[in-house]
Amino acid sequence: MKRVEYPDGVENLMMHLWLRHKSGKSQDRLNCYTVDFPPISEKERAEMRKGTVDDQNYTDEELYGTSI
Repeated sequence: MKRVEYPDGVENLMMHLWLRHKSGKSQDRLNCYTVDFPPISEKERAEMRKGTVDDQNYTDEELYGTSI
């Protein structure tokens, strides 16, 4: 498994895969990548918590287009 750092590593990986594809080279089916994301900040955590509370305020009609 290969480790890739976000965002530069992901950008480079995608460019490398695209160029291999465009040049007609086959991809190695055993390639497996894991992306290392930066830690979540407290501001992002607060936004995620707020998002889960906001999502619970929708009615069935708003979520599904009809009443259940």
